Amino acid sequence: HWVIVQHFCPPLWAIVLAIAVMIGGLLFTLLYDKTGTLGTPVLVHGLGVDLPLLLIVLHLLRTSPY
Repeated sequence: HWVIVQHFCPPLWAIVLAIAVMIGGLLFTLLYDKTGTLGTPVLVHGLGVDLPLLLIVLHLLRTSPY
């Protein structure tokens, strides 16, 4: 994540986003420890990060004039 963040964000925001990513990692670790399965943190990551990103891309593709 850091490689992407540092290239597209100002330094202060890059640090804030890096901390947010670390907190997310801790959340995923706690989910794994609580459930004992990797599927739960993968599902939460997918629903929380990947699904909204996919919806944004699909919206942009539908509304693009090209």
